[in-house]
Amino acid sequence: MNLGERQINLESGSASQELNYTRMQFETRYTYDFVKRFLPAKSWRILEVGCGAGELAACLCKDGYAVVAIDSDGDSIAAAQRVGVDARIATWLHFNDGQFDAVLFTRSLHHIHPPMHRLNARRKAWLRADV
Repeated sequence: MNLGERQINLESGSASQELNYTRMQFETRYTYDFVKRFLPAKSWRILEVGCGAGELAACLCKDGYAVVAIDSDGDSIAAAQRVGVDARIATWLHFNDGQFDAVLFTRSLHHIHPPMHRLNARRKAWLRADV
């Protein structure tokens, strides 16, 4: 399936096919396409901050990424875990589980004030040096 420039993999076993791309919520589908387009080529381990019900993390897991998803809401974490996501209740500022190839704030960055000061404080702890 071609959505503009982005090619969507609907082959058996791909996240797009397994999770029924056409039924994915619009926001998740749009975010999934965007993230897949811009992930560094050798990305493997991803942190999603503010995972909500885990739909994006589940898609990325189906594509073979190791995703750790965090949220401060217990109900969201429970929902994400029900779809097979390694979801943990945590606040992003205090979360520390090693380094990642990419960190996603797909729907949570607007909750961080002031964003740049706080993000810079965590960037070195979260991201591998070669990313």
